[in-house]
Amino acid sequence: MGDDLKWVIGIAVTSMLGMGTIMASVFWRLVAMIRQAEDVADGTGKELQAEIYHVRECSVQKADLDGRLSRLSDDMREMRSEHRQATKDTNARLDGLLAAIASRNDH
Repeated sequence: MGDDLKWVIGIAVTSMLGMGTIMASVFWRLVAMIRQAEDVADGTGKELQAEIYHVRECSVQKADLDGRLSRLSDDMREMRSEHRQATKDTNARLDGLLAAIASRNDH
C-alpha cells in the first residue's frame, strides 16, 4: 500500500472513531437528561397533586359562596333598616324631651 492510501485510511478510521465517540456521548447525555426530567416530573407531579388536594379542601363551591353572600346582604339590609328605625325613635324621644324642657322653661 502506498503512503497516501495509509494516510487516508488512518484519517477515515480516526474520523469514524471520533464521530462514534461524539454520538455515544450525546446519546448518554440525552438519556441522563431524560432520567433527570422524569425524576423532576415525578417530584413535581406529587407536589402539584398535593397542592390540588389542598386547594380543593380549602375552597368552597360557588353556589355555597353565593348563598352566603346573599344572606349577608340580606342581613346588612335588615340591620340598616333597624338602625334607621332606631335613629327615628331616638330622634322622636329627643324631640319630645326637648319640647318638655322648653315648655317647662316657658312656665
